[in-house]
Amino acid sequence: MMSSLRRAYGQNREARALLRRGEAYVDLGYYEQALEDLNAALALEPRFVAALLGRSEALAELDRYPEALADVNLALNLQPVDAEILGRRGEMYRRMGQYRAALADLDASLRHDPLNAWALASRGETHRETGDPEAALRDLSAALAIDGADWWALVSRGQALEELGRFEEALADYDAALELAPDYSWARQRRAEALAALGRYQEALDDLGRLLAEEPDNVGAFAQRSEVYVQMGRYDHALADLNEALRLAPDDAWSLVGRARVLAIQEHLDEAMDDIDHALTTNGGDAWALGLRAEIEITLGRLPDALADLDEALHRGAGDAWLLALRGEVHRRLGNLQRAMADLNECLVRNPAQASAYAQRARVWSDMGQQELALGDYDRALNLQADDAWALAGRGAVHLALGHEDQALSDLRAAIQADREVARQVAAELGLLWQLRDVDRGVADDYAEGSED
Repeated sequence: MMSSLRRAYGQNREARALLRRGEAYVDLGYYEQALEDLNAALALEPRFVAALLGRSEALAELDRYPEALADVNLALNLQPVDAEILGRRGEMYRRMGQYRAALADLDASLRHDPLNAWALASRGETHRETGDPEAALRDLSAALAIDGADWWALVSRGQALEELGRFEEALADYDAALELAPDYSWARQRRAEALAALGRYQEALDDLGRLLAEEPDNVGAFAQRSEVYVQMGRYDHALADLNEALRLAPDDAWSLVGRARVLAIQEHLDEAMDDIDHALTTNGGDAWALGLRAEIEITLGRLPDALADLDEALHRGAGDAWLLALRGEVHRRLGNLQRAMADLNECLVRNPAQASAYAQRARVWSDMGQQELALGDYDRALNLQADDAWALAGRGAVHLALGHEDQALSDLRAAIQADREVARQVAAELGLLWQLRDVDRGVADDYAEGSED
């Protein structure tokens, strides 16, 4: 975004020359050298707004956000109500995870300059990071209509499309970004994620293998490849990649939380919690880490702890749909059905393609005694994901409660075929076994045999 901040307000010729070289260093990624020049420029002319903004960019790239924010605030004091500086501060707040402040500044910036493509892109990414991919898609598409060569906005839009389940379109955006910036590692990683979501696992692994051959110290690529291995059920390979990522960067939050997730899948819950606590200690209240810790706490029956973690994640402005769905499930288990319904409704506003949220809301309707409404939500869930054992078993239970024995047996047989363990779990939670024995001994025996393993 340096290119949109080329205006120089300085009167000192040497300061202007230092600014130009400092900006060039920022564009090249030489941030320490940039700071030397920009500090020198500001020593010559302390009220030099463009140098303040350039220095804030270099500081932000070095993760020195409080200092970067101080420079932007000083620039804004010197030039109040400046759309560009407001946008820059909004972007800074986004990077710091202060999303409400980010949106306030970006909204103000765009009121003054509605056609500022990079401010639209920044606001779109803020919406995406706070769990509103539809709003993100609107802003990012508007930004790209103004500047179709913005590869950063293309990747951000690709991520929003992924979150909406539109993986082919996401892949097209990643390909377009890579046409513009062939060496952009993050675009290559996201492309692999989209390929994996489409079931094209080997292509994803091949892409990431090539990237790691070129960049053997790329921590993110190791973590991304581990995600592909997780989707393939190859957990040992996933752990190997995550261990390598953490050898390279022991405090990397993504890798720590990724390893915790694999350990949790393998039921090594104490080790998983150690990794999550490490991630939270070194990276603050990371929403993904808090959400995963809540999932483990749910497994351990520590529902109040899970609720506290989810409240904290959402309080920090991370409104991701999966966090809302998870909190809705905790509220349901605690008997807070109205709160559960509110969270799940909001989740589905943010991500109408989240099949599991429809199934969870169906369970809430069922707990409220609204079986017909539950049936409608189970149908919606299964239209999106036909082999979801949790939804199939839940819908079977509702059909059984409504006296639809043939439909119930069909769903319960399908649930066993889709995922026997999950089907058994749902049947146990809902007390289906004794009801099934009065309806169909064969299906009842399928579930009973599972309970004896």
